[in-house]
Amino acid sequence: MFTKDEVKKLVSWNKRSRKFLDVRDNLIISFLLETGCRNHELSYLKESDIHDGFVYFKVTKNSKPRIVPISKILEKQMRRYNRIKLEYFKNLKKEDAIESFYILSKSGNRMWQQNIGQVVDRICKDCNIPKHKSYPHNFRHTHAVMMLKNTGNVHLVSKLLGYCNLSITEEYLRGLTQDDVIEMVKGNSILENLR
Repeated sequence: MFTKDEVKKLVSWNKRSRKFLDVRDNLIISFLLETGCRNHELSYLKESDIHDGFVYFKVTKNSKPRIVPISKILEKQMRRYNRIKLEYFKNLKKEDAIESFYILSKSGNRMWQQNIGQVVDRICKDCNIPKHKSYPHNFRHTHAVMMLKNTGNVHLVSKLLGYCNLSITEEYLRGLTQDDVIEMVKGNSILENLR
């Protein structure tokens, strides 16, 4: 699991850049953290799966679709990504050739799972985060523990993560300290609680 300071470093990485790849990579980090999605769920996410303030993950591990709300901070990052993505492919004269997937490679194709893993590894390295923490699923673990801290609701977190039973989510409870339990009255957004 990432520490709160590590999460702050990760979501701040190259935040001011206007380069398409930097904006995309920053969004990947925030998306993994805020939604708790799996690497392949993000890889298969399509533009049409995002609407009305929610992300609809249709390609999931257990083949059961799940819905996750989009925080205002993530929504702002997504609007920025959409705008810069459009400019980038328009400048390349490829706006009609891009795929319908949401997270795109520099050539306009779907980002594969291993490519997302490489992005995570590179950004973690840039942020001086230990190699053993540099993998996409660590964002899911961090999301689960932070949501448990923020909401105190194991049932809610279990549903958000798409688990069929509570036993998997309850594993994350072992990472909570007594101080964590006391602090569990904060808001629900991971990104909004980084301030």
